[in-house]
Amino acid sequence: MRTLPSGVVALLLADVEASTANWNTDAVEMEAALSALDDDVCSIVTAHDGVVVKARGEGDSHFCVFEMASSAVSAAAAIQRRRDRRLAVRIAVLLGEARPRDGDYVGAIVNHGARIRSTAHGGQVVVTSSVVEVVRGRLADDLTFRSLGTHRVRDVPTGVELFQLHGPGLRRSFPPLRTRAHEASTVMAVAVVDEVGASHRVQEADDELLDWQRGLIETFRQLSDHSDGRYLKIVGDGCLVGFEDPRAAMEFARASIEQLPVRVGIALGVIDVVEGELTGRVVFDAYGLVRHASQGEIRVCPLMASVCGSDH
Repeated sequence: MRTLPSGVVALLLADVEASTANWNTDAVEMEAALSALDDDVCSIVTAHDGVVVKARGEGDSHFCVFEMASSAVSAAAAIQRRRDRRLAVRIAVLLGEARPRDGDYVGAIVNHGARIRSTAHGGQVVVTSSVVEVVRGRLADDLTFRSLGTHRVRDVPTGVELFQLHGPGLRRSFPPLRTRAHEASTVMAVAVVDEVGASHRVQEADDELLDWQRGLIETFRQLSDHSDGRYLKIVGDGCLVGFEDPRAAMEFARASIEQLPVRVGIALGVIDVVEGELTGRVVFDAYGLVRHASQGEIRVCPLMASVCGSDH
């Protein structure tokens, strides 16, 4: 193994979302998938001049260190882009001062990295603001960042501004980060989508119901990604998505009613994220609008109508 770097280093921490459920479902398949992940992470990290400090350190986690933050970010993107999609990997990349000891690293920065990683979702890469500043202008042209706001992360003493890594082959839409609170309010368009007449599906066989739910989730995810949705949360037979651009919310709504038997309500205003959930009057308004809509109809609040026009 290469000599472990010391001083200010970039840490990449990854683990598998919902791994316990995967082990309980098919332990043999899970072991095979994890072995493939181990091999991929090792080859990717090595190719990006990093070192895998610890693989399977916490069951299914990987702890890697890099001298260059840009290399750590590129490696994170490559891990998410790997062809084997059996496991949903969540990744955090951060900068900090650390020194190796007995083949490992110890200290607050490592603990902070693990906590930040736990806020993410499978398929997501989150990085700290220091990483964004250091790698600015040093990444491949196809990689960008989008701020997710300043969050209070458990066991981290101060608020942390977190960013999501974007690029081809990387998912864009995720539920809010799993943090205790979001410290900033922002103006967003909130779209609530509801499938009309889905109640009859409770009579279907379990496998048919599961196939329908999987298809619905994948469709909403693709539509949200295409329209640059900020958040995506599946709610029963529909979803809730936040958009920075109200016009993107309308694009998402129109695409949804073209592909699915749904109705949509969209409200625009100040939202907050509290304990990982979109909250505020705007969310209630969006739910109220969708309840009064018919199949194939998009209902919007007056502010949305004034911003996007009445042609909806």
